[in-house]
Amino acid sequence: MALSFWSSMCGWIVLNALEKSKKRIRAEEINECDSHPCQNGATCSDHLDMYNCSCVAGYTGVTCETDINECDSNTCMNGATCVDGFNGYNCTCAAGYTGDRCESDIDDCANVTCMNGGTCQDLVDDYRCLCAAGYTGSNCSVDIDECASDPCMNDGTCEDLVNSFSCNCTGNYNGSTCNIGQMCTATPCVNGGTCMETGGNRTCDCVAGYTGKDCETDIDECEGNPCQNGATCTDVINGYNCSCKAGYSGVKCETDINECNSNPCMNGSTCVDGINGYNCTCAAGYTGDRCETDIDDCANVTCMNGGTCQDLVDDYRCLCAAGYTGSNCSVDINECDNNTCMYGATCVDEVNGYNCTCAAGYTGDRCETDINECDSNPCMNGSTCVDGINGYSCTCAAGYTGDRCETDIDDCANVTCMNGGTCQDLVDDYRCLCAAGYTGSNCSVDIDECASDPCMNDGTCEDLVNSFSCNCTENYNGSTCNIGQMCTATPCVNGGTCMETGGNRTCDCVAGYTGKDCETDIDECEGNPCQNGATCTDVINGYNCSCKAGYSGVKCETDINECNSNPCMNGSTCVDGINGYNCTCAAGYTGDRCETDIDDCANVTCMNGGTCQDLVDDYRCLCAAGYTGSNCSVDINECDNNTCMYGATCVDEVNGYNCTCAAGYTGDRCETDINECDASPCMNGATCVDGINGYNCTCAAGYTGDRCETDVNECDSNPCMNGSTCVDGMNGYNCTCAAGYTGDKCDRDINECENNPCKHGGNCTDQVDGFSCQCPTGYNGTACETDIDECSSNPCEHGGSCTDQVDGFSCQCSTGYNGTMCETDIDECASNPCKNNGSCVDDVGSFLCNCSAGYSGSMCGTDIDECTSNPCVHGGSCTDKVDGFSCQCPTGYTGIYCETDIDDCANVTCMNGGMCQDLVDDYRCLCAAGYTGSNCSVGE
Repeated sequence: MALSFWSSMCGWIVLNALEKSKKRIRAEEINECDSHPCQNGATCSDHLDMYNCSCVAGYTGVTCETDINECDSNTCMNGATCVDGFNGYNCTCAAGYTGDRCESDIDDCANVTCMNGGTCQDLVDDYRCLCAAGYTGSNCSVDIDECASDPCMNDGTCEDLVNSFSCNCTGNYNGSTCNIGQMCTATPCVNGGTCMETGGNRTCDCVAGYTGKDCETDIDECEGNPCQNGATCTDVINGYNCSCKAGYSGVKCETDINECNSNPCMNGSTCVDGINGYNCTCAAGYTGDRCETDIDDCANVTCMNGGTCQDLVDDYRCLCAAGYTGSNCSVDINECDNNTCMYGATCVDEVNGYNCTCAAGYTGDRCETDINECDSNPCMNGSTCVDGINGYSCTCAAGYTGDRCETDIDDCANVTCMNGGTCQDLVDDYRCLCAAGYTGSNCSVDIDECASDPCMNDGTCEDLVNSFSCNCTENYNGSTCNIGQMCTATPCVNGGTCMETGGNRTCDCVAGYTGKDCETDIDECEGNPCQNGATCTDVINGYNCSCKAGYSGVKCETDINECNSNPCMNGSTCVDGINGYNCTCAAGYTGDRCETDIDDCANVTCMNGGTCQDLVDDYRCLCAAGYTGSNCSVDINECDNNTCMYGATCVDEVNGYNCTCAAGYTGDRCETDINECDASPCMNGATCVDGINGYNCTCAAGYTGDRCETDVNECDSNPCMNGSTCVDGMNGYNCTCAAGYTGDKCDRDINECENNPCKHGGNCTDQVDGFSCQCPTGYNGTACETDIDECSSNPCEHGGSCTDQVDGFSCQCSTGYNGTMCETDIDECASNPCKNNGSCVDDVGSFLCNCSAGYSGSMCGTDIDECTSNPCVHGGSCTDKVDGFSCQCPTGYTGIYCETDIDDCANVTCMNGGMCQDLVDDYRCLCAAGYTGSNCSVGE
């Protein structure tokens, strides 16, 4: 039931998570895994405003809701049917096949015996017995009857043998078929013919290829011109041989040999068969007779920013240096685009990386770690530290206050100790030290010193403050009426009081003394009251304990807990000792208080110029360019990518490589065929054809020589007139006319205004070897050809597109701006587009609505229907609310989602040992034997 419930909730949770991911990072992270979105046993990993599901094998999808169809890869062979299963598949094999993928042909011969020397041939879901000569039948069990065709002639009798027969001939006949009689004794048949005598006649049964009465004639099988396509026919016995022309084959040379059958055309090209040859139509990107050459698409390509060009088929790929992308590696990848910095950090893009400037209170490469300001144990006196963002708060133990709970609250501040009492502040309490004669929590009670009946010999007591007064009877006196005739000599010492009662004298000793006359000081140290090795000093009516270091209390009974002040730092564990403590440091720290981060770089050498970065209980070597490995000991072999081309030799270097090019090639990767024509070695208009490490010159008419350096000078006859210059050309000449003249020989004066050179309505005035134009407003230039560009000063602001006009301009503003020069940012929030109390954030050319909880859509117009995921189970009716829903459960169910079957047995007692079975909105009592009724109350 729980799995079904969470499956139904899954869609709502995923949509909700996606909506949340558009909002800003919250101060407190919600664990999106608490709602158990991942299905089918997947593991949920919580991330900021999202979650990832690690699917168990066989499932895929955002929430692992999809059973992967392992049949999609067509794994079953030989026509089998694939049935998808959980993290696997089953193949239902076609008849005759077996194996997990139906890859094995079942050996149908395994349980078959072919008889009489027959051999079993395995077929698909069948077998064939290849019988020995003379046998037939499905299992070669039948002996073929060779006598069935009556082979014995001239009344011979046939006897069947295995793969043969024997003829028992009648008189005058013999031979294997009783075919030889009296007429055949002279063996008249030639060329292997067989003589046969029947009914008094002799005939020759000729072997194939011969004919005639006695088989004397070799049949000419070439007579009918059986050889085709111009082949030459040669007669042989019982046949012919055709000598085919090139490109043909077959017994009769009837078959045009398909030279394409050997697949001579390479790299996916199309082969077109010809007579004794073929042509290859190359696929794009290849050339050559057999399309064997990959055209170097890198020849005219420059990969920027250190990128390397990789030739592909009819294409190229620039292998960009780390940090760059784009077809030609021209784009610096903005590693900040993935919003890798967390909790409001500022991302600074770098080449092949980024740097996060963390907001206060965060640290880590991505600012992902909230600095735990409690690690330094700032809170004192046993208080609890609560980490916050860039700070902490202390929850003080009772009796303490202050930011760090460093102040003992003065509990005497609002207390009045009466009758001269003095208030003593304690921790979360106080004690009134009362003046003599008073007691009580606030010294409000006068102690009744008469309560102990101190007055002796029938004296009456009067209570005073911290004292009493005795009114003595006759013959007695003293403070307690204790002095009679026997006490006059004051025999009691050390403050003892002499008492006389019933004719006897006793001394009432003050506390701390004993003896008949109170002469003995009681030693209160005698019972060793001081604990833990303390020294006891006897005093009057008491003792003082001098505690050893680390103990406190009246009897030194308390081991002082030196850990209460949280002395151990950086997450270490404090172990209390006698008059001290020990800190068990977390990995990576040392010192009496674990205050020192162990320098893990101290015994580490980062090689090849690498720099050691100390971490907590670890280190990292930041390697110099060209090196890798935990200690930068490995020189990266940049030659591993085979970057050098056209047979060049790659030499690995530190953080690079060098290509030693074959003759005729150059470039960092030897990717460029040196164009020996670039030096223009061919002269006088000749055409230079580049080769590998050389060139050829194709001379123009009128020139000769390896470099076409020899020219016939057609100007020797001075054909050019009017001071023009004759320029010898290729197999001719040209006249370079003086200014103002034209014609093949420069014999005509040019009218420069004839072709109306002045544009845009300008007026032309002809001059010698020139003209002048009077231009209309908005144009200038020698021929009024230039529309004065009023856009040249870039008058359009905020990326507006300027369109030049005659004597003016117009601005096509970017989205979000208007005004003559696009100077005004349009406030898209002015119309209050966000509905349902959504807050509008104006942007350039658009706006963003931050929706209130329960709404979505670009303008927050959609009340999110939390019922769409059918959260109410067991037929419960869902009512959508703003940012929530409620379920009206059917009878018998309860809970937020109607997920709980009400236990109808809760208030039911099945009697006489009956057991209650909960049903939906009902119960059933399963009665013990001998009882019946709804509650098992009826005996049978």
